[in-house]
Amino acid sequence: MHSQCVFCQLRLFERHLNEYLPEKEKQSNATHEFISFLANIPDHTIAPEIALEMQKIIFKYTGIRDPYKEIKIEYNQLLLSRLSNLREQVLKSSVPIQTAFRFAIAGNIIDFGANPNFNISATIEKVLSEDYAINDSKELIEKIRETKNILYLGDNAGEIVMDRLLIETINHPSVTFSVRNSAILNDVTIEDANMVGINELAKVISTGYDGPTILLQHCSNEFKAIYEKADVIISKGQGNFEGLWGNENKNIFFLLMIKCSIVSEILGAELGGYVLVRNKPELNRSQKNYSKLS
Repeated sequence: MHSQCVFCQLRLFERHLNEYLPEKEKQSNATHEFISFLANIPDHTIAPEIALEMQKIIFKYTGIRDPYKEIKIEYNQLLLSRLSNLREQVLKSSVPIQTAFRFAIAGNIIDFGANPNFNISATIEKVLSEDYAINDSKELIEKIRETKNILYLGDNAGEIVMDRLLIETINHPSVTFSVRNSAILNDVTIEDANMVGINELAKVISTGYDGPTILLQHCSNEFKAIYEKADVIISKGQGNFEGLWGNENKNIFFLLMIKCSIVSEILGAELGGYVLVRNKPELNRSQKNYSKLS
């Protein structure tokens, strides 16, 4: 685990304690438990695994299982209110799927853990005018044209409205959309996906794992079977990137905004950059740039 990832998770933990656990003695006990966990994590642990344990400890001391529930609903509804306008922009653009890609990546700014001080309106405007930091979109378009099965890995609530728009634009008869197994941070659940209507466009399934990432060894047999069958995997967000970058499946395409310097260094792209990048199976966990995640 990179030390910077540990410090980031500690800052998030402190925010949660201050917001949900006012009793100082309970704060101290919860902090001691979290520090003890951090002191004993294996070297290959990635940040989303720490986030899962952090939320378990928060629940233990506060009884709050889903601290982001209300704000997830708020942002799902906010983006739904803008869907018609966004759809119109996509349809009027010269290459609709390229515009839908950009909106989907812009939606990745909605993150109340890693990046709570975001501006979705400014990001949408910015992503339409700026170049990608990495752009493998033409490869993805070619793969979509020839594919039989698409697996779309969801990330955060709110941004899933942009995912819906991209799925609409792709207009493929066989799309599966994956969500987290249970509430974790502001990540998408089945409830969120149904709220924004993704279930009307795709088969919605849980990964079977509670963490805010994809770790295949922890996922359900149902999810793993769909993952293996998929000809193209569209992976949204930094959490899924952390779990799958360097995976042996070369047909994963990552769509994300770079929110931390570790991912920036791994991809060789600037912080805040917009990325649509094909997976690099040759970069496995034993190699230098991948190991920065753990």
